[in-house]
Amino acid sequence: MIADMKSRRRHYETLGMEMDETVDWERVEAYYEELEDGKTGN
Repeated sequence: MIADMKSRRRHYETLGMEMDETVDWERVEAYYEELEDGKTGN
């Protein structure tokens, strides 16, 4: 999933498209790190 998001972001950048949550791989990666560390309330 992260690789797909990174690829999509490159396409958005190339096409000059506005970024949205579907390309915010850093946020998703941070979320998964929090899950591994047991820091989320979910």
